[in-house]
Amino acid sequence: MGRKAAIEVIDDGPGNPAKDRERIFGRFTRLADDRTRNSGGTGLGLAIARHIATAHHGTLHALGHDHGARLTATLPLTTRKS
Repeated sequence: MGRKAAIEVIDDGPGNPAKDRERIFGRFTRLADDRTRNSGGTGLGLAIARHIATAHHGTLHALGHDHGARLTATLPLTTRKS
């Protein structure tokens, strides 16, 4: 197993319930029933972000956090050859 870089993003929004932490990575998934296109996104951002992470042999996961959402991405570090 090689070296990895980790990126963690924590916000102070409503967070993600444990039962939905995997579901939020589905295309067009929005958890709040009252969200509309005018008050929120299309539900594609996390699906695209996970696709990018896995395309680069990394991961993107939602984790538990006391307040808000916590997302962690890991990407392998490679040595660049000139």
